[in-house]
Amino acid sequence: MSATLAAATVAGLLLVTSAVNAQEKPEPEMPAATSSGSLGNVFGGVFGRDDKPYIDKLGAGWSQPVRGGPYQARSLALERSKGFGLIPPGALGDYVNQVLRRLAEQGLQRPVNMRAFVTTNTGIGAVSAPDGGIFLSYGLLQNFESEDELAAVLAHEMSHVVYAHHDTDWFVTSQYQVLAVTSLAREAGQQLLKNTPRGAAPKIEKWLGLGVIALQVSEAVLNPAWTREQEDDADRLGMDILIRAGYNPEALVSVLQKMGAWEAHLDGKRVAGRPEPPTTPSAETGGLLGMVAGQMQLALGDALHELGKTHYPAEQRIDAVLGYLERTHPDVGFPEVATLPWRQSPAHPIARVLDNYAAAVEARKALDERDLKQAVRLANASVAGPTSTDVMPRMTFMEIRGAQGDQKAAKANIDLARASPEPAWIVYEALLKDAYSRGRWKDAEAVIQEAETRLGPTPLLIPERIRVYKRTGREQEATQLAVDCAVSHKALVNDCAEASKGKL
Repeated sequence: MSATLAAATVAGLLLVTSAVNAQEKPEPEMPAATSSGSLGNVFGGVFGRDDKPYIDKLGAGWSQPVRGGPYQARSLALERSKGFGLIPPGALGDYVNQVLRRLAEQGLQRPVNMRAFVTTNTGIGAVSAPDGGIFLSYGLLQNFESEDELAAVLAHEMSHVVYAHHDTDWFVTSQYQVLAVTSLAREAGQQLLKNTPRGAAPKIEKWLGLGVIALQVSEAVLNPAWTREQEDDADRLGMDILIRAGYNPEALVSVLQKMGAWEAHLDGKRVAGRPEPPTTPSAETGGLLGMVAGQMQLALGDALHELGKTHYPAEQRIDAVLGYLERTHPDVGFPEVATLPWRQSPAHPIARVLDNYAAAVEARKALDERDLKQAVRLANASVAGPTSTDVMPRMTFMEIRGAQGDQKAAKANIDLARASPEPAWIVYEALLKDAYSRGRWKDAEAVIQEAETRLGPTPLLIPERIRVYKRTGREQEATQLAVDCAVSHKALVNDCAEASKGKL
């Protein structure tokens, strides 16, 4: 065993979370165990002690339990409903999926229907869906130091899909989480607006809250709370896949270290030197936006933290992984790690995309600090070249222009984000708000139809349809939707009720 791995067992790292629970989970009812009768329980019972590699215990006739469509429509719709959605496909997506294919073909050595995507989430996290969709956060990707680390995360998430760890109602529960957190954020914003000075509210009501809501939902990874057994199974099979594909097994340990350091950072940021949020905005748009952002970030941050305390300590996972490696792969080699292409050359196409997203992240920080001149400079850099219509940079620019009181420029950024090859709910929410403010109900209905086509199946559009139907005299359709909302989408009950009253 290499010195690096041996040292990892006694390093005393601040590791407090698992690979799929690297960030806080806002829904306490997420199933914590594999559903009764699922393949996960069968595998767990058959395996017993890990006297040989887990991958050798997969039958020759194994096939993926749930084979999703070519683009995993349901999980894609779910991710497009969170925050700023996904980074559009291109060089980055091609590269990540190239690594995924190598893991499937050389590591798992079985046909799979899985596809990887990169979310705009700036935190550190990854999640897999039962339909084979694997989602890595931009923040996690930025922290990778080698292709081997990327492969380690993909192999772990692939293993959750292989073992069918997802509960049978995973999509319903995950969707509920997104709806609940989004609704909570919207209500918080509306309550704060009620206490806004009269002269300021009309100027910013049209734009306020969109980015704040998006950021909060994006930063809160809505992941399954895997059991310890499920995490161990995914770690061990993931290690087998990693080794068979020719990657360095140390990468899994280094990824766990990063996950734990991130969780420790979040905990420390909450507790140490916790600032009091501003309570009195200035009359200008920016001051009000800053007040709302501060209030909501602290309130929602506390709520999400309390709802996400169930963790399998990562230091224990590292010990388990090292023990498994020593028992089942005593003669494993440790090949030299592969350099990430964007770290090899700053001129690489992926490097340009990641640099632009980094500029957008910094622009948001400048906006929070009310340095609008710096925010504009960074936002301009973020929308250059390959990311000119990407949702996260453009909607960040929209917020900055809104903070400046330039509604025309804000609307122009929304329209550019609408042209992105990768759609996100936040764009359509902004378009609908604009149509409502102008009383253009036919335009609003056209926006809803476009959103349904591009986003995929999402109930977020139900309250919007109710609003449009009420305003266009289609009372019966509005009433039926409101009833369906109350029965099938309890997290949206308040939103649907408000829409039924004709409120915008």
